[in-house]
Amino acid sequence: MTTLLLTRGSDPRVVQVRRSGVCARLLVRARALALDHALAKGASPDSSAALSLRAQRLISPRHRVDVAHRFRGLLRAAGRPVHPFDPALPVATQVLLVQELIEEVVEVLESDEAIDARGVAGLEVLLRDGAGPLYGATVNESELRRALEQILDALAFSPPIPADA
Repeated sequence: MTTLLLTRGSDPRVVQVRRSGVCARLLVRARALALDHALAKGASPDSSAALSLRAQRLISPRHRVDVAHRFRGLLRAAGRPVHPFDPALPVATQVLLVQELIEEVVEVLESDEAIDARGVAGLEVLLRDGAGPLYGATVNESELRRALEQILDALAFSPPIPADA
């Protein structure tokens, strides 16, 4: 059982205590991609139990290492021929044109610095969107570069400013 502190309404100073159990964690796992989309678009992790649990998972050291490993795999797979029966999505050679950004993402993920769940959620969306800028024959290098730069900005953790400041 996990205890969460969530904001109530638009005032971040009003907090409610919510306990979440196994059912909540299973629901979060089942809705992970939808929650990642919401977090990547700027939804506050403190606004619901599901978003809070997903954000905690995204910024955990284990998950950060996993995402870094998947990005390294993308670089290895870039441009490699794919067998027609291989279930993996083909990674375009253009991914190598943004290799320095991918390596920067990996470095941030593997650091001990605090990171923002919005950025990791953006990475998850990027990795899991088969029609997105990472995969397929029509990878747009500038679109992928822009997406990675925005995600790097979102990864930078900045503590919330108190409402009375």
